[in-house]
Amino acid sequence: MKAPFGWLTELVEIKSSAEELAKKLSLISIGVDKVDHQNGEAVLDIDVTYNRGDLLSMVGLAYEVSFIERSRTHLAPLETDLNRLPQLTDWRIKRDEKSCPLYVLVLLKLKNKPSPEWMRKRLTLMSNQPRGIIVDAANYVMWEYGQPFHTFDAAKLKMREIRVQPAGKELGFTTLDGKKRRLAADDILILDGQKPIALAGVMGGEETEISDGTELVLLEMALFNPYQIRKTAMRQGLFSDAANHFIHRPSSNTSMLALRRILDLYQKYAQAEIQGIRISGQTKVENPKIKISLKDITKLIGLDIPSRKVKEILEGLYFQVKAVSEDSFLVQAPHWRSDVRIKEDVIEEVIRGFGYWRLRPTPLPLEFLPHREEGDYYADLQLKNFLTGQGLYQLNNFGFFSQEEQKGFKLKPDELVEVTNPISNEARYLKTTLVPGLVLYLQENTKKPLPLVKPKGVFEINTVYPLKASRRETQTLGLAITEFAYFNQLVNSLFLYLHLDYGLFDVQEKMMARLSPLSSGLEKVITLFYGGQELGVIGRSKGVWFMELDYNLLLKKATLQPVLSEEVKFSPWIEDLTFEVGDEIELVKFLLSITKIDRRINEVTIINTFKNRISLRLAYLDKKKQLSSLEAAQLRRRVVDRAAEHHLHLIGQL
Repeated sequence: MKAPFGWLTELVEIKSSAEELAKKLSLISIGVDKVDHQNGEAVLDIDVTYNRGDLLSMVGLAYEVSFIERSRTHLAPLETDLNRLPQLTDWRIKRDEKSCPLYVLVLLKLKNKPSPEWMRKRLTLMSNQPRGIIVDAANYVMWEYGQPFHTFDAAKLKMREIRVQPAGKELGFTTLDGKKRRLAADDILILDGQKPIALAGVMGGEETEISDGTELVLLEMALFNPYQIRKTAMRQGLFSDAANHFIHRPSSNTSMLALRRILDLYQKYAQAEIQGIRISGQTKVENPKIKISLKDITKLIGLDIPSRKVKEILEGLYFQVKAVSEDSFLVQAPHWRSDVRIKEDVIEEVIRGFGYWRLRPTPLPLEFLPHREEGDYYADLQLKNFLTGQGLYQLNNFGFFSQEEQKGFKLKPDELVEVTNPISNEARYLKTTLVPGLVLYLQENTKKPLPLVKPKGVFEINTVYPLKASRRETQTLGLAITEFAYFNQLVNSLFLYLHLDYGLFDVQEKMMARLSPLSSGLEKVITLFYGGQELGVIGRSKGVWFMELDYNLLLKKATLQPVLSEEVKFSPWIEDLTFEVGDEIELVKFLLSITKIDRRINEVTIINTFKNRISLRLAYLDKKKQLSSLEAAQLRRRVVDRAAEHHLHLIGQL
């Protein structure tokens, strides 16, 4: 926010220069990016944080400066008594309480003349173009008190019923800037009966715009749901000054003061006659009373601050402080500080008032990681090195489904985990699976390969989130490869590298729950179980083969340390079998089931692939005796029969 220094000095006594005040604010209160000089006046460029909406106003800033400068405020007196205004009985307000907790209408008869010079000058410094007293007073009070207003030309309204509600469906609406916008179902609308006249909290409509000839004004003062306003502003790319103020949560207490202020200005500079007022909603909200003790303060910040000093700091910040005992207080923040809700918020006020620079540097209590966690770290490193050594590139995608992924896999929003207040449309839905990102990356890279070498495949180790709140997020390992033969070789190599027992694998024809939003983009999927626990899935999507595994379970079951081979007295019987593959997913099932046929099938390795053919090297071993050729032939027959069950036909033997 831009804060003209001259305007600020009118609201509060300031002994410092603009540059000195900027340093003090940055040290104690809020960051000041720079001090500009416009038309001979200093202007502070203040970086207002989300929680300090009170500082998005000159009055709120004046209260802060009065604490820093140890001085008084001199706010303009408010003369209009809202309780004495006539009621606007012939106008009705219907509002959705969740979208709009407070809505006020005031009908005014006035003259739209030029604003006074001092007001035009200040608005220009705030980057607002003066347009006449009706609009200028609304903009001026928005910057003064932090409460946006909207003015309708009452003569252009058809009904005497104002409705405030979500749009409920997609529709078109032309805003004041002349642009026709496509509104979403949860965008809040202001309606003249059934006809939209404003996009609530963001921008008014073209049809009810104030003109030079306007003489009857319907003034709107409201509070809107900040989450919905933020979503609308993001969708429309329309972060107006009003929207920014609503996102920062104005206080209803301050809003009513702002209403009195704007009515004062209209009566003084536009000869306004107030025809009536109608209020719907809660006009006063009391901040919570919070109990804190000196022990609480010492525990959190590590400093012993005398109780007298604590009381002095809080009262200097306009808090009400009541001593409960010698070392504890009951504290209530001023009405404009709606950000102070818990004990820690109060203690933060104490330490910034006392001085952050007085915090003592204390070494952190360091603890060496236990051996088990070190082992997990090195296991993680070993596995990543193994996968990159196999020719895979490691990805680290964003933890949200991108719009490209949503479109490519036709993801339905109602099946996804949505963030309440996303920072952008690309960060709206948490990932329940890594598959879309891996698949789309490979597809894109096939069209435009990297300059040096085209990757055989990609892998990613990242967090995915559950569809149901009762479950916890998990770490998963995702692999994606376009060539099916190489995919099988890699899966086989990975399981052998991890020393997983093929006899503990089980395969089921079902899809894991977290993949359900992708069902339209999946061609084939099977679920893997290891030792009775759900390990992950193998499948194909858009011509890409993928595997996604529970990473923590995988590391828990794996053995990455060298395994001492058992002394074998008898020689294994080794032979190569080549099969024609009829169904690719059945091949995966077959490979995971071979060692279950007989314990004497000791090892299975993929040695070659060509088109729809695959060659396997099988090792038969009986640890108690030397196998005969007849016994080896019997084992081979059982393998071939099992292969036939999975649509694989023997075409060669060596």
